[in-house]
Amino acid sequence: MPGIGTLEQISDVNYINFTDPVYYNVVSYGGQLAEKWKVTVNEQSDKTGMLIYPNPSDGKTTMQFIGVKSSPTTVDIFNSLGEKVFSDKIKKTGDFTIEEDLKSLGGGVYIVRYSEVKKSEIIVIKKH
Repeated sequence: MPGIGTLEQISDVNYINFTDPVYYNVVSYGGQLAEKWKVTVNEQSDKTGMLIYPNPSDGKTTMQFIGVKSSPTTVDIFNSLGEKVFSDKIKKTGDFTIEEDLKSLGGGVYIVRYSEVKKSEIIVIKKH
C-alpha cells in the first residue's frame, strides 16, 4: 500500500497533514527507479478586503486590510451627501491593520471605499 512513513495513504479515507513539507519515496513500476519527492502546499488566496471595527464606533477605528497587492492604495470616506471627508494613502501590502481616529467627522453614517475592493463598507460613528 502507498503511504508516507508508517502512515498508509488511502484516497478519501485518511488525510495527510501538509502543514510542513512531506517527502514521498516514488518508485517506478517494477522498482527500477526510485526518487525522493518533496511536496509543499502553499495556500494562496486572491481575496482582498477590508474590515472596519468596532462598528458602530466612537471615532477610534481599526481598519483591517486583507491581501493588498499594490502600493500605495487609498481609503476614502464619504458622508451621506457623497462628499469626501477623509482620504488616506496606505503604503503597505499583504495583510495588516491601521488605526484611525475619525472623531473629527462627527456622528453619522459614512461610506468607506478602498481602492483595491469593489464593495464599499459603511461605518457608523456615534455622536459625542
